[in-house]
Amino acid sequence: MTAGHRMGTRTGASRGEPLQHRARVPGFLYVDPACIDAVGYRALHTAYEPRSLTDLAVLNAVYRPGHMAYGTPERIMQWRLADDASVMVHPAIDAALTDLLRESWGVLVFNERVAAILVHLAGVVPAHAEWMRRSMARNRHADADGIFATLSAGLAERGFPTDAALPLGSFLYEWTPYAFAREHCLSEARRVLADARHLAG
Repeated sequence: MTAGHRMGTRTGASRGEPLQHRARVPGFLYVDPACIDAVGYRALHTAYEPRSLTDLAVLNAVYRPGHMAYGTPERIMQWRLADDASVMVHPAIDAALTDLLRESWGVLVFNERVAAILVHLAGVVPAHAEWMRRSMARNRHADADGIFATLSAGLAERGFPTDAALPLGSFLYEWTPYAFAREHCLSEARRVLADARHLAG
C-alpha cells in the first residue's frame, strides 16, 4: 500500500513522528497486558489504550501482516492522539468518508465499511456492493473498468462530481484487500476482554 491515496496532509501528529508517552485516558477499557498472549498485540494494546469494544475490534483488524507491514496501527494511534479522523481522498466526498470511517480513525479496516461506502456514496445496491468488495479484495483487475464506471455513474446520480470516481476507486482498491470482517473482530474483542477479566479474577 502507498500513502498517496490514503490521506493528504493531516493536522496534529505527522506520519514520521514516534508515538509520544501519554497518561492513561479517561474511559480506558483496561485489559491487563499480562493476560494477552501475543507480545506484539500486547504492546499495541498498551499503546493504543482502547476505550470500547469497537476500539479492541479495530486493533484486531490491524494486527495482521498487511497492516503491520504498512504501519497502520502507528498511523491510527497518531491520528487518534491528534483527535483527527479526517479522510482526504477528494474534497467533494471527504466529509462523507470521514463519517463512515470515524470508528477506525479514518482507516478502512472493516469489510462492512467498504460496502457502506459503495452504498452511501455511489448508490450501489447492497448485493452488488458486496460483489464489488470481493472483486477489489482479490485484485481482479478485469473487473476494474466496470467498477470505476459504476462509481462514476453512482456518484453523478448522488450529485458528486464524476472526477471523484478515480481517487475513490483507487482508495478502495488500495485498502479493501486488507479489510477484515467487523463482526469477527468484535467477537475476538469480546473474547480478549472476557479472558482478561477471568484471569484477573
